[in-house]
Amino acid sequence: MPFCTLMGKDPVTKVQRDRPVIVVWGWGASTESQVQDHLAPSANITTVTLDGKVLEGVTDGKIIKDTQSGQYKVVWTSPVGVLEPGVHMLTYDVKWKKTPIVRAYL
Repeated sequence: MPFCTLMGKDPVTKVQRDRPVIVVWGWGASTESQVQDHLAPSANITTVTLDGKVLEGVTDGKIIKDTQSGQYKVVWTSPVGVLEPGVHMLTYDVKWKKTPIVRAYL
């Protein structure tokens, strides 16, 4: 399920014809160190596809604090150009190489 639907947003995005598209995705967590853990090459394999083609994301690696949510996040972008009119499928998949550490304070 796309993250946008978890936030109550429509998973369908409409784009004007003949406009270039840039796909943006990110990872957020409660602490900066949790985001840094996600960025480690040994942590996970993240695959983003558009119509079955794997997208190569570019990031500057900067971790920023989102003032609205209070979360720390990092963002990737992938310019995909002008898409043909119609329906396109975007997928986001994360496979963990090791179990993430979850800290609970009671």
